[in-house]
Parts: sequence; C-alpha cells; structure tokens
Amino acid sequence: MRTLTLLGIAVGLWAAEPSYFRETRPVFQRQCQGCHQPNMKSSNLDLTSYEGLKAGGKRGPALGLIVQFLTGEMKPQMPLGLPPLPPEQIELVRTWVAAGGKDDTPVEAREALSAGAPIVYFQPPVLTALAFSPDGKVLAGWQGARRMARCSPDGKVLAGWQGARRLGQP
Repeated sequence: MRTLTLLGIAVGLWAAEPSYFRETRPVFQRQCQGCHQPNMKSSNLDLTSYEGLKAGGKRGPALGLIVQFLTGEMKPQMPLGLPPLPPEQIELVRTWVAAGGKDDTPVEAREALSAGAPIVYFQPPVLTALAFSPDGKVLAGWQGARRMARCSPDGKVLAGWQGARRLGQP
C-alpha cells in the first residue's frame, strides 16, 4: 500500500504542468527581457508580463509562436545573437504552452507588477551603441536607431529610461 501511495505522488508530481510564475517567467526574465520589455519592445513584444506575452507582437500572439522561435523553426532564432537556450529550458516552455500556457501569477505579485508602478529593471536593456558628446559631458545609449538614455558625468539621467537610476543607487 505504501508503494502505491508513493507511486501515486510521483506520478502526480511528474504530470504537473509547469508554473508560469515560478518556472517559465524566470526563463523569460533572464533570456528575453533585455530586448522584449516596455521601453524597447523588439517586434512590438513585451515579455515582462503574462498579458504582454498573451497579446504578442507584430507576428501575433506569442504563446503560439514562442517555442518555434526558441527552437529555430521560425527565424530569427531567439535569443537573438546569443546561444540557443538549453534543451531543458525549451522543453519547459514547450510543456507550459502545450498545457495551455496558464497564468498562475499570485494576486499579490500581480498588484506589485501593475498599478502604474515605475518599471524596475533587474537586467540592463540591450544597447547596440554608446557614445559621448564631443565635450565628453554626456553619454548616450541606443538600441538600434532609438536613443534610450542620456546621462551626465555625475550619473544623473537627463532623458530616457522611465524610472532609470544610476547603477548602485536605490
């Protein structure tokens, strides 16, 4: 009887669908949000929230396409310019999508992520160019043709990233 109980628990754990909030979302945070976030939205896709993922970008809802881009079935393979994700991470995303791609974000986390709160970057956005002004007093960063920020020598953000702060400052 004890063996059957343990077997039942093991099968239940094996059959559990992946969690968006605990498992899939962290993959997107680490690998995708440098380019697919509110201030950049490469391909008009924001992967910082489930709502952004579900809405998709210029090629349609991301739930139906994300695995194809991660595996290289659709081009360009993502993450762009980086090595492909490890097979186990792709399989995690594939399994989550196949199970319906449900949002299990806790209510408390939803409130913290929305309500017009300023954007907090856990990773810096991907920049394709940096340049100083001729007098060396202003540094500007770009993502593609879009200027993202201008900073003075003391690190003060003159224009650009919403909620941006000097590195190391709260």
